[in-house]
Amino acid sequence: EDLANELMTYDKFGDQITKNRFVKNIVEALPPAVEAATPTEKAKLIYAFLANNLEWDGSYGYVCGNTINKVFDEKRGSGVDLNMMLIALLRHFNIDAYPVLLSTRNHGKVQPLYPFLNQFNHVIAVAVIDEKATFLDLSASDHPMGMLGTASLNKNGLLILNE
Repeated sequence: EDLANELMTYDKFGDQITKNRFVKNIVEALPPAVEAATPTEKAKLIYAFLANNLEWDGSYGYVCGNTINKVFDEKRGSGVDLNMMLIALLRHFNIDAYPVLLSTRNHGKVQPLYPFLNQFNHVIAVAVIDEKATFLDLSASDHPMGMLGTASLNKNGLLILNE
């Protein structure tokens, strides 16, 4: 809980998904169909839009290197940058979405008894739609929504539920 609270107050993590000012220009670029879609359709449209318009730079991390606005303008970002943008957009459209910290396979296993920050090196998203959790990762955008890339399949993660 302490780790989650600390991250959510950090400008390179929590602010990126809780401050609406960061998504305004991104929302304007989304297809108009997003507004009238069902929650499942909204999530699919947003995921597809970001996957088709942004490039993953090949890096991981647990804090954003840039604001999600800057990443959107540059059309390129780290895994955490892209996934935090996805979370922010889903939240903007009233879809429950949260960051999940994890360790990629090359980084090692997470010790679940006491989560300390240096165990993690990647952030994915989880969206709760129609009471079903769906994991999302734009660093594996060649996979369909709900299917994580191999690097992210490493057993444990830390769900950050704090608002």
